[in-house]
Amino acid sequence: MLRLFARNLPPIRNPLFSQVPRTSHVILRDKYVIDKQMSNPAGRPGNDFDMAATVLFLAGPGGVFYNEQVLYPDGGNTLVQPAAK
Repeated sequence: MLRLFARNLPPIRNPLFSQVPRTSHVILRDKYVIDKQMSNPAGRPGNDFDMAATVLFLAGPGGVFYNEQVLYPDGGNTLVQPAAK
């Protein structure tokens, strides 16, 4: 009897479940967004103003003791990921 129903019944469309997004896709997308935001402690990419602030800091009185140093104005990304993968 079950074989008969399995072979002869048409597919059933349930409107309740057709509007619900697939959870695996949502979870993967949210995981990607969270990982991307957590990879940079500043929570955003750097922009021109960040670079200009670094240059002004080095050119001003605050940069007096910086001699032959490499500064990375990357929002703290080198603290989280110090070595290249």
